[in-house]
Amino acid sequence: MITRENAVLAFPSAVDLTGKEGYAVKLNSSGQLELCSSASDIPFAIVTIGMPIGAQNSVAVCAGGYAGTVSIKLSATPGTVNAGTLLALNANATSSAGTTGVLYAQAVEAGQADELIEAVIFKPQTVTE
Repeated sequence: MITRENAVLAFPSAVDLTGKEGYAVKLNSSGQLELCSSASDIPFAIVTIGMPIGAQNSVAVCAGGYAGTVSIKLSATPGTVNAGTLLALNANATSSAGTTGVLYAQAVEAGQADELIEAVIFKPQTVTE
């Protein structure tokens, strides 16, 4: 039986995620969302609707359970991001063009510093060269 067609779920947050749409989040030991704080964190999801502490946030899970595209927040220095560019996690829960690190999304449009761009998310992979 299919419960949901897409893995867009509601989770409470341990931090204020208001205005953090497109940022990568992880689950803490209490099962609450918090922003990824290291480039080596493995993102659990991308914030689609951010809410205050303790409120239910809407997130798209990064385990291949989302059929559509989501908005991903680019960093202040994302490098060259075009359609097809793989995106890597940064220490501040934003993304940049990458071939190594924790890769978890692929851009479907070009983007520049601090923009929200459309991307496809996939199961995070740590890639070293």
